[in-house]
Amino acid sequence: GAHWDSRNVAEKDTENQSSPIPGANDGGSGVAVLLELARVLYAYKDELDCQVWFLYIDAEDQGYSRGMYGLEGWYWSEGSLAFVAELDNYYNSSVELFECFILLDMVGGSNLQFIKEFRSDEALHDSIFDEGVKLGYYEAFPSRPKVMAITDDHVAFDNYGISVIDLIIDFVEGDWTYHHTHSDDLSNIDIESLLITGLTLESFMKTYYTLNQNKDWRNTDLPISVYLSITVGSLFLVGLLVNLILRKKLRTKSTN
Repeated sequence: GAHWDSRNVAEKDTENQSSPIPGANDGGSGVAVLLELARVLYAYKDELDCQVWFLYIDAEDQGYSRGMYGLEGWYWSEGSLAFVAELDNYYNSSVELFECFILLDMVGGSNLQFIKEFRSDEALHDSIFDEGVKLGYYEAFPSRPKVMAITDDHVAFDNYGISVIDLIIDFVEGDWTYHHTHSDDLSNIDIESLLITGLTLESFMKTYYTLNQNKDWRNTDLPISVYLSITVGSLFLVGLLVNLILRKKLRTKSTN
């Protein structure tokens, strides 16, 4: 899912604060990736062993910030709250499983580096991050991401009981500094970041949701980052033991 509305005011800008922002990243980037991902997945739809819903959500970005509402009296993520309130009308929860909700928000800025939103399901987070690492996107999917709590469209799905992840950057203290300003336009979009996000999600789908795969991200082995930590730690311990044994032998020789 991704929200397609953009902020109706620019409260973080120094000029024209009462005018809407372009929203190229904050809204537009996630929508762009989902549209392309839909095209890509359709090419091998017969190989998928699940339904894939693409949700384009309205009314996410109009809440209260720095003394200003986007729309007077509105809260954040109104669209996802309304959708989840009607979710039981769209599928039969007694025979169908709504397995996870993946949210893309602000995925198009330069120097892409995702955080870990604290509501994100641990196994889902690790599985998607490991796909990114497997593709070589180490900076975008760090082994120790910053943890933040963000009010976003995934919250309503999490409260419903669905495993969620919010793929989002640190827009407060991170490198992308155009949040809720008029500079959130196409000149500050990096196509490489869009590719990283889309290719990682495509890889995730191929790994866990195609007919020739029997993997389940809810029951995965340890993530790559943990394997690396264990390997490095094990090598350190082996080296330490060898060093201690050699020292003991040398001391024994010297006493003899």
